[in-house]
Amino acid sequence: MEFQMRQSVLAVAFLAATAALTACGGGGGGGSTLPPAIGAPGGGTGASPTPTPTAAPTATPRPVTQSVMRGQVVDSSGAPVSGATVLVVPLENLGVNTTPQAIASTTTASDGSFTTPTFSTAGHTTVGQSGVLETMGLVVVTQGYASLHAYFPVGAGTYTITQPLPITQPTSTEQQWLTQVNADRATVGAQPLIFDDYALLAARWKAQDMATHAYCSHTTDPTGAYYITFPGAIAGTNENLGCLSTWQLAEQAFMAEAPSGGHYLNLTNTANIWVGLGVVINPDYVTQEFMTSANVI
Repeated sequence: MEFQMRQSVLAVAFLAATAALTACGGGGGGGSTLPPAIGAPGGGTGASPTPTPTAAPTATPRPVTQSVMRGQVVDSSGAPVSGATVLVVPLENLGVNTTPQAIASTTTASDGSFTTPTFSTAGHTTVGQSGVLETMGLVVVTQGYASLHAYFPVGAGTYTITQPLPITQPTSTEQQWLTQVNADRATVGAQPLIFDDYALLAARWKAQDMATHAYCSHTTDPTGAYYITFPGAIAGTNENLGCLSTWQLAEQAFMAEAPSGGHYLNLTNTANIWVGLGVVINPDYVTQEFMTSANVI
C-alpha cells in the first residue's frame, strides 16, 4: 500500500532547566500491500501548517459478495489473546473514535483465532477495481488494549489473514499523555482521541529510533517505512516529534504555537480520530502519530 507523508518543517526551541525541546510537525505513516491503496502520496518540503488530507477515490458499486474473514489476534509478546471482539466494519463506518457499527462480529478463541459469520458487502462502501477483491474494515477491541483498525480485501468465500494481528497495552505514561492530549483538544472543542494500535506501535518505534540514532527528523528512517510492516495498515498519519524533551514539555510547546503553528494544528485538528504516542526516557524523545477520518475513506 502507498503511504502518505505530510511534512511541516518547523522547529521549536523550548528551554526548561537544562532540557531543550526541538520538535517538527507533520509527516509519517504507512500501509500494507494487502488492500487497494486509499489516497495518494502527499509530501513536499517547506512549512505546511495545516495538514490537508488527500481526497479518497470515489467508490464504485461492485458485485455483492458473501464473505468470511479468518485470522488470529496476539499481544505484543506474540501470545494469543482470547475473548477479544473482532468486528467487520464497512469503510463508511470505520472512521470514528468509538466502537463502530459492524456488519459481522465474533470473539477470539483461547488460541486467539477467529472466524467471522458470513457477511455481505451489499449496500456498503468498498474500494477496489473491477475483478479485484473489495476492501472492508476490521476492528479488534478488548479492555486494556489499544483498538486495532485495519482493512483487508474480501471476496466470495473465506479470506484468511496470514499474519497475526497484534494488539498492544498502552503504558501508564502513554495513558497520562493521552489524557493531556484530550484535555488540550477540549479547549478548542475537538473530540477526544482513542489509541490506534498501529499508530501506537509506530510512535513507539519512531521515538526509540530517534533516541538510538540521535536524530530528530520525519524523513530520516521515516515512520512509514516501519508502518508498512503491519497487516492491513491504513495509510497516513500526521506526526509531531519532540527531541531531548519530556512529553510534558513537548505538549506545552505544541500548544504554545496557537493559533497557527503546525504542531498545534496537528494536535487540535478536529478531523483526528485515533492517535499513537511514543515516549523514550534518557535521552528523552517523544512522538505523536495522529490519524484522521480522511485517512480511512
